[in-house]
Amino acid sequence: MNRAFGCLQRAFSTDAAGAVSASKQGGVFAYKKREPGFRMKMPNYSMALLRPPVGCPKNQVVLRVPMKFNKLQIANYLEEIYKVKVLKVNTLITIGKTKMYQGENYGYGRMYKLADWKKAYVTITEPFEWPDI
Repeated sequence: MNRAFGCLQRAFSTDAAGAVSASKQGGVFAYKKREPGFRMKMPNYSMALLRPPVGCPKNQVVLRVPMKFNKLQIANYLEEIYKVKVLKVNTLITIGKTKMYQGENYGYGRMYKLADWKKAYVTITEPFEWPDI
């Protein structure tokens, strides 16, 4: 075995159902072999949960989403990854603020603009409760 791939060696074992599992060895975590048609969805994009404004219904969630996403992609993302039923999606683009540098390293009075971002108001079937942290 090549020296560069030595850290990827695993100790395999088989359980009673015939599923192959690997124990943690060399910094690699355990996994189980799935059935042949199994596909795990791993998102390439992330969404951030925002506090809803006052007076927002209990079944509405406010998310910061990538600018590339449209309403159908947002609904499909939430249904496939989080298994929630989406009724309606409203989106808006928030213009980034214009600010001014204050330090002498950048020059006094130089202006710059923060990036624009997209916000989505998603209406779901069941009421949403914020987790207690």
